[in-house]
Amino acid sequence: MSGGNGTQDDPWLISTAADLKALADYINSGNAADCDADADVCGGIGNFHGYYFKQTADIDLQGAAWNPIGYSDNAGACFSGHYDGDNHVICNAISSGLTDNGYTSAGIFGFVWNGSVSNLHIENVTFSATGNGNYAFAGGLAGTVYASEITNCSVSNSKISSNTSYNNNNCAGGLVGYSIGSTFSKCAANNNIVTSTSYSGGFVGEQDDDYEGVDASKFVDCYVAGSTVNVSAPSSNGFSMAGGFCGEVTNDVLDLTNCFVYDTAISVTADNNAVLNSVGTFAGGLYTNTHTTPPYYATVTTNNCYYGKVTLTPGSNPDTIKDTSTEKTAEEFANGTVANLLGEAFTNGNGFPILGSSPANYTAVDAALAEANELDRTLYTDLSAVDTAVANVVRGYGIARQSEVDAMAQAIRDALEHLTRKGANYADVDAAITKANALNKDDYTNFAAVQAAIDAVDRTKDITKQSEVDAMAAAIQ
Repeated sequence: MSGGNGTQDDPWLISTAADLKALADYINSGNAADCDADADVCGGIGNFHGYYFKQTADIDLQGAAWNPIGYSDNAGACFSGHYDGDNHVICNAISSGLTDNGYTSAGIFGFVWNGSVSNLHIENVTFSATGNGNYAFAGGLAGTVYASEITNCSVSNSKISSNTSYNNNNCAGGLVGYSIGSTFSKCAANNNIVTSTSYSGGFVGEQDDDYEGVDASKFVDCYVAGSTVNVSAPSSNGFSMAGGFCGEVTNDVLDLTNCFVYDTAISVTADNNAVLNSVGTFAGGLYTNTHTTPPYYATVTTNNCYYGKVTLTPGSNPDTIKDTSTEKTAEEFANGTVANLLGEAFTNGNGFPILGSSPANYTAVDAALAEANELDRTLYTDLSAVDTAVANVVRGYGIARQSEVDAMAQAIRDALEHLTRKGANYADVDAAITKANALNKDDYTNFAAVQAAIDAVDRTKDITKQSEVDAMAAAIQ
């Protein structure tokens, strides 16, 4: 780690890809099984339960051999701490996950158990989980979350997939593959491709609260946009459920408040062999337990939820998938109508509502920093203004502070624009002129050429034009 003591006031700091990998390796090795700040003795939840982590910089996992942070409750290798991304990004990870007893988990986090993840944004990752005869869980943020809290997190521009050799036992979601008794607030899945051979969801592959001792899952101020969700079962005994928000709801209620699905294509592959298949805007399938008395039917509850530009292939069965969401036009999504209806958590974005807690766009800052870093510092008289502007860049701002981020970029550009180059070295020119002035012009028949060379001297050249100044000296010589 890059510092800290693991407490809430002094969290362990994650600043580099090496720090992140060290956390994953330590948990996955089983060494964190007894690490529990809230337990009087060993044997509590473990795996950093009650400990805190904070990410202090964007982390690029390009080229890294990535394994998820935690991957199994059975192996005692799950993440149970509190991870605060501080509105930073983790990007470019590629992984097929880790497997325990035939169960594979893939994501930045493989298995989050009684923990939390907040203020973390995942970009351009590719995760694929293939279960060896059992479940496969894949999500851009996490393969599985159990009795955990996920707040202000997002996954964008990513590819998530899952499949198994056994029917009905895999799920893939833009944010999370498999959710049990967890709460999600201010989270987004945008511009992702999600595929599976059982349950695919733009946000979560499967919600299953049919476990003793867990609270009902809830989703507040969350959305899916610009995504593709597809499912195809390889066996005629399989189930195929694809939902814009959730693929399969098992034995409980998909409870959504202030959520939306926009510009998303949801489909079951045309040559799909599943004995059961369905698609839906918010839920692809609702599990019915006919072995209880009376039978239990999963349902969808949508409170102030909306959808638009959603395609379903084939069309959903309205008698099976029911909710109270409202369809809105593309114009209403783009002009702020839907953002206003959703409430204060949202602001109008580029074509659809976005969360005010979403990370600000630092593209202009990064471009200005790149220009500053490419400067040849030997050419300028004073770079203090540039150095100050660069030092004043603060990462991790939300989009509500975009104007401040834009001002950081402008400050760097202004400092660059007002740089003054060092003057060229005229010592050889001055020496040649001194030599010429020491001559008696009347002693020569053709002194006019010397005088012309002297008159042609231009004193405005900076250090980048040194070769031209040297040519002036040579001309006099």
